[in-house]
Amino acid sequence: QVMFQIRRKCPDDGPVVDLSARGMRKIDPSFICSEDTHTLILDQNQIMKLDYLERNPGLQQLSVASNRLVRMMGVSQLNELQVLNLPNNRSIVTMSLSWACGN
Repeated sequence: QVMFQIRRKCPDDGPVVDLSARGMRKIDPSFICSEDTHTLILDQNQIMKLDYLERNPGLQQLSVASNRLVRMMGVSQLNELQVLNLPNNRSIVTMSLSWACGN
Protein backbone atom coordinates (compact mmCIF):
# COMPACT_ATOMS: atom_id res chain seq x y z
CA GLN A 1 0.00 0.00 0.00
CA VAL A 2 1.19 3.46 -0.82
CA MET A 3 1.43 5.81 2.14
CA PHE A 4 2.05 9.28 0.81
CA GLN A 5 2.29 12.18 3.18
CA ILE A 6 3.26 15.72 2.40
CA ARG A 7 5.64 17.08 4.99
CA ARG A 8 6.68 20.65 5.64
CA LYS A 9 6.27 22.07 2.11
CA CYS A 10 4.39 21.19 -1.03
CA PRO A 11 6.70 19.53 -3.55
CA ASP A 12 5.35 21.72 -6.36
CA ASP A 13 5.05 25.18 -4.79
CA GLY A 14 3.51 27.89 -6.93
CA PRO A 15 0.12 29.55 -7.53
CA VAL A 16 -1.42 26.20 -8.55
CA VAL A 17 -0.34 23.02 -6.75
CA ASP A 18 -1.57 19.83 -8.42
CA LEU A 19 -1.08 16.69 -6.34
CA SER A 20 -3.58 14.55 -8.25
CA ALA A 21 -3.29 10.77 -8.51
CA ARG A 22 -0.35 10.37 -6.12
CA GLY A 23 -1.82 7.65 -3.92
CA MET A 24 -2.21 10.04 -0.98
CA ARG A 25 -4.16 8.70 2.00
CA LYS A 26 -3.87 11.67 4.34
CA ILE A 27 -2.54 15.16 4.73
CA ASP A 28 0.32 15.50 7.18
CA PRO A 29 -0.19 17.96 10.09
CA SER A 30 2.83 19.97 8.87
CA PHE A 31 1.41 20.41 5.34
CA ILE A 32 2.00 23.94 4.07
CA CYS A 33 2.22 25.51 0.62
CA SER A 34 3.86 28.80 -0.30
CA GLU A 35 2.02 32.04 0.42
CA ASP A 36 1.27 32.59 -3.27
CA THR A 37 -0.55 29.24 -3.63
CA HIS A 38 -4.22 29.95 -4.33
CA THR A 39 -5.30 26.63 -5.90
CA LEU A 40 -4.76 23.15 -4.47
CA ILE A 41 -5.79 20.08 -6.46
CA LEU A 42 -5.90 16.76 -4.61
CA ASP A 43 -8.08 14.82 -7.07
CA GLN A 44 -7.94 11.05 -7.59
CA ASN A 45 -6.24 10.10 -4.34
CA GLN A 46 -7.48 8.07 -1.37
CA ILE A 47 -7.84 10.87 1.18
CA MET A 48 -10.48 10.20 3.86
CA LYS A 49 -10.01 13.20 6.15
CA LEU A 50 -9.40 16.72 4.95
CA ASP A 51 -7.67 18.18 7.98
CA TYR A 52 -4.70 20.49 8.57
CA LEU A 53 -5.45 22.90 5.73
CA GLU A 54 -5.68 25.90 8.06
CA ARG A 55 -1.94 26.52 7.57
CA ASN A 56 -2.79 27.47 3.97
CA PRO A 57 -5.15 30.42 4.58
CA GLY A 58 -4.68 31.90 1.10
CA LEU A 59 -6.35 29.01 -0.69
CA GLN A 60 -9.14 30.23 -2.96
CA GLN A 61 -9.81 27.02 -4.87
CA LEU A 62 -9.70 23.48 -3.51
CA SER A 63 -10.46 20.37 -5.52
CA VAL A 64 -10.69 17.00 -3.80
CA ALA A 65 -12.69 15.09 -6.42
CA SER A 66 -12.60 11.28 -6.56
CA ASN A 67 -11.27 10.59 -3.08
CA ARG A 68 -12.78 8.77 -0.08
CA LEU A 69 -13.74 11.79 2.00
CA VAL A 70 -15.83 11.23 5.10
CA ARG A 71 -14.64 14.24 7.13
CA MET A 72 -13.75 17.82 6.17
CA MET A 73 -12.88 19.85 9.23
CA GLY A 74 -9.78 21.46 7.72
CA VAL A 75 -11.82 23.60 5.36
CA SER A 76 -13.54 25.63 8.07
CA GLN A 77 -10.68 28.12 8.49
CA LEU A 78 -10.08 28.82 4.81
CA ASN A 79 -11.63 32.29 4.77
CA GLU A 80 -10.49 33.05 1.21
CA LEU A 81 -12.00 29.85 -0.24
CA GLN A 82 -14.30 30.54 -3.20
CA VAL A 83 -14.44 27.18 -5.00
CA LEU A 84 -14.76 23.76 -3.34
CA ASN A 85 -14.91 20.80 -5.74
CA LEU A 86 -16.03 17.51 -4.11
CA PRO A 87 -17.63 15.14 -6.67
CA ASN A 88 -17.16 11.38 -6.52
CA ASN A 89 -16.45 10.94 -2.82
CA ARG A 90 -17.95 8.75 -0.13
CA SER A 91 -20.68 10.23 2.00
CA ILE A 92 -19.20 13.13 3.89
CA VAL A 93 -20.31 12.59 7.48
CA THR A 94 -18.66 15.55 9.22
CA MET A 95 -18.17 18.93 7.61
CA SER A 96 -17.88 22.33 9.24
CA LEU A 97 -19.72 24.98 7.24
CA SER A 98 -18.84 27.97 9.42
CA TRP A 99 -16.57 29.33 6.68
CA ALA A 100 -19.56 29.52 4.32
CA CYS A 101 -21.38 31.79 6.77
CA GLY A 102 -18.50 34.22 7.13
CA ASN A 103 -17.77 33.19 10.73
